Amino acid sequence: MILLETVGQRIRKLRKANNWTQEQFANRVNVSPQKVSNWERDYTSPSVEDIARIAQICNTESDYILTGRTSPLTSSAKSDKHLSEFENLFFFELDKLSEEDKKKALEHVRYLRYIAEQQK
Repeated sequence: MILLETVGQRIRKLRKANNWTQEQFANRVNVSPQKVSNWERDYTSPSVEDIARIAQICNTESDYILTGRTSPLTSSAKSDKHLSEFENLFFFELDKLSEEDKKKALEHVRYLRYIAEQQK
């Protein structure tokens, strides 16, 4: 008898491979830690959108999460370094802002860069 990993077990494996707590992982996927816990225990299943987000932040393919038939890491991800927590926050949270707020954030970053250059 062949024992196959469940979706929840693969999600847990991906989370642990990145050394993220359930709370850190939940923040990146934009769900509650309880939802992550339920997925990992196979009480519930992630939505299609959640699976796509998990694949994106874990540098893998949705097919791995759903079936386990592919490698956990995409070929390009094997050579890429993981983004820092700050970079993840910046890139994944930015898309939640309105266009006006994105422009304000960009202006602020440019100002901070200007200040840093002046201090050198």
